[in-house]
Amino acid sequence: MGRHWDEHDHGFGRWFGPGGGPGRRGDPGWGGDPGWYDTPGWWPVLPAALLALLTAVVVLAVLWRTGRLEGLLGRPRPEPIAPPTDPAWDDAVRRYRALAGEYAAFECDPRSVLDLPALVDVRRPATARFVDAFAESSALLTDERPAASHAREFVAAVERAERAWTAAVDSARRRGTADFGAEERALVDQVRALLEVVASSTFEAERRLAFEQARGRFAELERRTGWRLPAPAAVAIEDHVRGALAASTN
Repeated sequence: MGRHWDEHDHGFGRWFGPGGGPGRRGDPGWGGDPGWYDTPGWWPVLPAALLALLTAVVVLAVLWRTGRLEGLLGRPRPEPIAPPTDPAWDDAVRRYRALAGEYAAFECDPRSVLDLPALVDVRRPATARFVDAFAESSALLTDERPAASHAREFVAAVERAERAWTAAVDSARRRGTADFGAEERALVDQVRALLEVVASSTFEAERRLAFEQARGRFAELERRTGWRLPAPAAVAIEDHVRGALAASTN
């Protein structure tokens, strides 16, 4: 039988030289075509592939810097950290601490509490708004400077807490003891007088008796009105009595 492929055949003769093996470099394969070593077809593709790869890298970099890559990847972009010096954050921390100190000083002074009973009564809308705003700012405070978005939230929360505190104090001053009836206001006056004795008397027995009577008046006021003496104020009274008693025995 004669040969199957003529010299123009483009079958295996393109890939295998005489003897069924790959042609040597420069040897023609079957059909007189060059061997596969001489095939230059993939070289022109290389520059185009490199250009495509470089373009993809540039596009990814732009998407990353603009924050659009996070939507494509389905995960959030890392939050930038606030700069080493952030005047807004530092000022908000200072103002928060000042507000916290003022609030604590008020709650620890039973006589101030009796002057502004509405300021510790969360049933009053203005007081409730302050308590919520102060709690929010406290929750956002961190020991270290946080990410930029967190810092902005804290600054805004402190501003809200300051405004709420001012509004609550003004409201409490306007109301005074208006939420109490005549008998309850009489109890408040009695408690004030007894606390003065606890703070100033030089006689141990008198201080102890005044303390017990003041505690009883507070309990009665709470039963009548539902109003509660803040725990820090109650602790302050007891600490003052214990300190005075200890000083009198030395």
